Amino acid sequence: MKKQLILLSVLLTGLSSFAASVSDVSFEQATDGSGLVTVNYTTDTDGTVSLEYSLNGGASYEAISAEVLSGDAGDVLAGTHVAYHQLADGLSTDQAMYRVNLEPAVGPSYPGELILVPAGTFQMGQTGVHEPVHEVTLTQDYFLSKTEVTNEEYCAALNWALDNGLLEQADGTTVRAFGQELVDINDGDSEIGWNGSEFFVETNANHPVMEVSWYGAACYTDWLNMMDGLDPYYNGNWNPSESHNPYEHSGYRLPTEAEWEYAARFSDGRTYPWGSDVPSPCLHANYDYCVGWTSAVGSYPAGNSALGLEDMAGNVWEWVNDWYASYPGSAITDPYGPVSGSYRVIRGGSWYYGGLLLQSAYRFTVSPYSTHGYIGFRILRNN
Repeated sequence: MKKQLILLSVLLTGLSSFAASVSDVSFEQATDGSGLVTVNYTTDTDGTVSLEYSLNGGASYEAISAEVLSGDAGDVLAGTHVAYHQLADGLSTDQAMYRVNLEPAVGPSYPGELILVPAGTFQMGQTGVHEPVHEVTLTQDYFLSKTEVTNEEYCAALNWALDNGLLEQADGTTVRAFGQELVDINDGDSEIGWNGSEFFVETNANHPVMEVSWYGAACYTDWLNMMDGLDPYYNGNWNPSESHNPYEHSGYRLPTEAEWEYAARFSDGRTYPWGSDVPSPCLHANYDYCVGWTSAVGSYPAGNSALGLEDMAGNVWEWVNDWYASYPGSAITDPYGPVSGSYRVIRGGSWYYGGLLLQSAYRFTVSPYSTHGYIGFRILRNN
């Protein structure tokens, strides 16, 4: 994900992604007629810096080859830097726009693709499905993983957590941390195994991980944060509150129920992620035993959401952040649900259940301790 800052004479605007940014950008042209332009900038994270320029007011940009740049371009460490570029004869900085790109070196955390979900307002709930329908406003953009977390992705993070001493128990029967079971690898539905020293994927590497409790899903997001040098959101504190507000955390976590439904129904309040068409088994989604097991993530493009999110219906139910409670009867902003409860919410239906449960407004509840062969999750990253 690139970070961009655009410069035109004294104009400077910024577009930020995640927690990384370029700041304090300035430039000046030498007065000796050489055409040399000095670009000063500061990064708040390590990464790879590149420069582009435009000669048509920003309508399009061309990359500046590293061969004609000098100074601090390419791989840089966080801090203040300067790069140099030679403008062509007859050009000046009154004619050229510069763009400084930073691709953060975020480390070996989430390897999948993240989809931007823009902030907005929608009608949450659906008449005859879950009521009351009520207005919800989400004030921040956020990113959702394009697919459900796979066996391969979860297994890699498990081994990272094991190597870093974050697991209280890891063996052929269970995986535990913070006093909670994270994964029931002893269950026959689990596709992750234990060889006596580390975890491995037994089969179906690109299928969604199963037999993961709500705590196992939450811990996975914490591990990603720690890999990226970010603060974990949960860290054993499982309940949201004003002082533990998920919307105020920078990094990975589980999506709130509102964030999940808003993304699935974006941007027209559709009944299903793909629209209003009644689902057809193994065309729009894997449900109602049409395969009899999970499918590789992204196997049903006809069921993709308007944003390009895959498997928001079917394959496996998805844990969300919220404890279950009845909906409020009035408009609400950035809701995170009750501060405690007995059941967590899951969304989206699964390979094991029928088509009515694929509706994007449908809610189902289950104990957060539960591990099943039809429940998985996807992740969110705050901007």
